[in-house]
Amino acid sequence: MTYFIYFILVLLGLSIGGGVLFLGDRIMKRIHILYGPVFIRSKDRDLQIMFKLSGLKPGQIAADLGSGDGKILVYLAQHNVEVHGFENSPSLVWQSRQKINQLGLQNLATVHWQDFWYADLSKYDVIMMYTSKFTMEQLEAKIRSQLKPGARVVSNTFKFPHWSAAKVEGGVYLYIKD
Repeated sequence: MTYFIYFILVLLGLSIGGGVLFLGDRIMKRIHILYGPVFIRSKDRDLQIMFKLSGLKPGQIAADLGSGDGKILVYLAQHNVEVHGFENSPSLVWQSRQKINQLGLQNLATVHWQDFWYADLSKYDVIMMYTSKFTMEQLEAKIRSQLKPGARVVSNTFKFPHWSAAKVEGGVYLYIKD
């Protein structure tokens, strides 16, 4: 089944015996594990908030986990920030690379065709992400074990279950590694 069909099922729910049974977290988690997260672009407003909260400056290095079509990569590179995206969908990697090359940003933006679970995050000053609530607990453990002190994590929409955000603005969470 395609991501689109799962997305429609989630939105509409399943009609059973005249009533509507919406897919619960347990079913969604199974879908997520089997097929991965559904790609949803960050809204422009959220992207601006993410950049502001990140405190990124030229000379710093950022990573975008699950970089999708490269929207965040392009935005950061246009602000003179070196950024690496980690994406496991070949078509989205291709889209991102095309966009980066068309805009002449390949000296600042790189897309790795790699699952971010296998990426070493220790060199990054900032981690940007818009993942899913099903990844947040495991991702929190990975990030906290790999990031250097003072590194920042900016998460669109989803928060870590055990790490208190240093700042929250418009559904965007900022975490700072101590």
